[in-house]
Amino acid sequence: MKKFILGLFFLVIVNGLFVGTTAEATIKSEATDVGVMFNNKKVQQPIVPKLPDTNVPYIPKPSPSFKGNLPSTGDLITSLIWTLLGCAVLIMFVGVFSLKNIMLRIT
Repeated sequence: MKKFILGLFFLVIVNGLFVGTTAEATIKSEATDVGVMFNNKKVQQPIVPKLPDTNVPYIPKPSPSFKGNLPSTGDLITSLIWTLLGCAVLIMFVGVFSLKNIMLRIT
């Protein structure tokens, strides 16, 4: 598989370097070798309407009612570890209970 990918990569590079032709776009001509057409229209500036002058008084933002701190990264990771440990213990209890029921059915 590696040989196939390397061979394909080599063929793409060789094709791009030796077989492909380069094309340069110049603004002076109307069309390039590959058929790119240039639009010679000048860009018009957009019309910006004048907005009426409104004197709105400054209204301060209300302060948030909850001023607590977010938990630190260590607290979040500790919480995740405890959650994973709890799930692992639960899975072990369910597995032992299921194995006990299976052993009782066999005998």
